[in-house]
Amino acid sequence: SRLEHYSLTLLEAAAHGVPCLGLGPDGRDVLNACDEQILDGSTGFLFHDEHELARRIDELLGDEMMRRAMARRAWERKRDEFRLSHFWRAMDHEIRGL
Repeated sequence: SRLEHYSLTLLEAAAHGVPCLGLGPDGRDVLNACDEQILDGSTGFLFHDEHELARRIDELLGDEMMRRAMARRAWERKRDEFRLSHFWRAMDHEIRGL
């Protein structure tokens, strides 16, 4: 999505061990958090146009070892970094100005 802060779809995909592809934000036309949710080249890929998206899809479909490694890292990152307790701790930190 061009204008979506945090994508639940990306989190759900990572929770199921699926490497993700996301439109990379440019600060002008694309204002999303894909670059915060996807570690480019590690848990999936960010892309900036249709040609790059197609190339990345081909890359994932053509390299099972890479796809499995990205899937594992996506699942591990979701498990370790996107927990509700982390969210509440960050919110408390912001509210208290710590």
